[in-house]
Amino acid sequence: GLAVQRHVTVTYAVPALVLAQFAVAAAFAVRTMRVTFEQLSPRAEDVALTLGCSRGRAFWLVTLPEAGRGVLTAGTLAWARSLGEFGPILVFAGATRRKTEVLSTTVFLELSVGNLEAALAVSGLMVGV
Repeated sequence: GLAVQRHVTVTYAVPALVLAQFAVAAAFAVRTMRVTFEQLSPRAEDVALTLGCSRGRAFWLVTLPEAGRGVLTAGTLAWARSLGEFGPILVFAGATRRKTEVLSTTVFLELSVGNLEAALAVSGLMVGV
């Protein structure tokens, strides 16, 4: 842990932002994808296998296109969830202006200096997005 930290800065840096957002958002994406794949009939993939496709090729050419809307939904949910993430970002990446600042921490930073108008503007932007 410490040897890696000497060479690669993770905490209080941009990689911590990505890691915190990914860790939280991945759970939403995985749950949605699981439900999507459970609802698909395995028949089309089985037919592709009998026609000579490998399991991987059948997945890419048959199953994944069939689950396209679920994949899109999972990606959208994960993106929306990571957009508003605050707690893990604050713990792992901090809230440093122009370094580890994202929309949710910008609201926090603006409120902490008493700039209510800017905090409301960024909050409105988040709601709009």
